Amino acid sequence: MMKIALLALILSAQALFAGPSKPASPEAQADRLRKKSITSIHYILKSEKNADRRIELLRRLAELFAERHDYIESRELKKMAVRHDQWKKDGSAGPEPAADYTLARAQINNAIKTYQKVIAEYPAYAQLDDVYLETGKLLIRVGNDEGVRLLKQVIEKYPESILLPKAYVGLGDYYFDKNRMAEASDMFGSILKYKHHGLYNYALFKLAWTYYNLAMGAPNTNEMLERSVVLLKTVVTRSESNSRASLNL
Repeated sequence: MMKIALLALILSAQALFAGPSKPASPEAQADRLRKKSITSIHYILKSEKNADRRIELLRRLAELFAERHDYIESRELKKMAVRHDQWKKDGSAGPEPAADYTLARAQINNAIKTYQKVIAEYPAYAQLDDVYLETGKLLIRVGNDEGVRLLKQVIEKYPESILLPKAYVGLGDYYFDKNRMAEASDMFGSILKYKHHGLYNYALFKLAWTYYNLAMGAPNTNEMLERSVVLLKTVVTRSESNSRASLNL
């Protein structure tokens, strides 16, 4: 007991000499909560046997890892910007500062592994299309083309899924970034039947740019450019209409 009391006094004295601590930012506070939640979920999973409850916990765990990745990546970018500014002030002496995404990558890899655990252990899960979608998007973010296969599985295995527009857009973005414009056009074009979906305007915008890129060097350049212009005008009209509707609520 004497040792514990002495340790408490030492810690209290250290706090006095350290001075007031700088309050953590809201983002840092949120990340602390994420870390606590991750620890708690890991602890609960050790004894939880109910399948539905385990799936719920695993999915939440994956979401927390993904959120931690985004926070840590953003934090590292800000730190790197400060280091880069200082490097320029110092006359660009020495190697140019670079961001270190090691910790961020570890978090997104944890998220992927956790989702993959759900897919492997619970193949009959009713919302597996959602897990395929989230896993696929994360895999594509880290440059793993296995994500493309998973997004395609959402489309092929769950033709009635409400997540189809997200899968189409995810694949469209992937093909667009790879400069595979014909395939991007097919994917973005597939969402045209979902006029009331939140991604509809975005898909129209990307489809317009896809047509523009396809027009370069194509024999029917003018036709493709006209399609692009029509789609862009539609996006503007729909956006203005949505804005007016919001103001009238």
